[in-house]
Amino acid sequence: RGPARHPLRLMGAFEYTAVDVGGKERKGILEGDTARQVRQLLRERHRHAPPILRVRNLRAYYQMRYFGIDREVRAVDDVTLDVNKNEIYGLAGESSSGKTSFIKTIAAANRPPLNVVGGSVDYSFLDRDIHKLSSAALAAVRWKHISYIMQGSMNVLNPVRRVRQSF
Repeated sequence: RGPARHPLRLMGAFEYTAVDVGGKERKGILEGDTARQVRQLLRERHRHAPPILRVRNLRAYYQMRYFGIDREVRAVDDVTLDVNKNEIYGLAGESSSGKTSFIKTIAAANRPPLNVVGGSVDYSFLDRDIHKLSSAALAAVRWKHISYIMQGSMNVLNPVRRVRQSF
């Protein structure tokens, strides 16, 4: 009988799920050198694959004219990120911090007064920046390959429940 396993001891471990030839699912934990080797293989695979979404120096500003004075609000200012295959990103921030503006901009769903003033948004399945597509090409892509669901009062996570209990 070995020593009791403490959750902190498993921090360097790699949890996996595999399906054998007979279709039976097996779960386990790899530790030590094996876990390090699996992590290294996964890093190498992601390093060579192009990202699904590549955003470079994206800037989108609300540009308005009130009472003869030009106004500009920098909603998205110099954002750069890559989203690789099998990665999940969450976007969190304070109220009016630019979350919706950013999502609309990477989906090319922005309308004036929100204007893209710089940067690029490239998807692996497109041959050019999404903001350079024609209206017809954008319509063919939207909802089939790119879509988003904005948070509404009925979709908000309950702060007193764990996330896994919400689904």
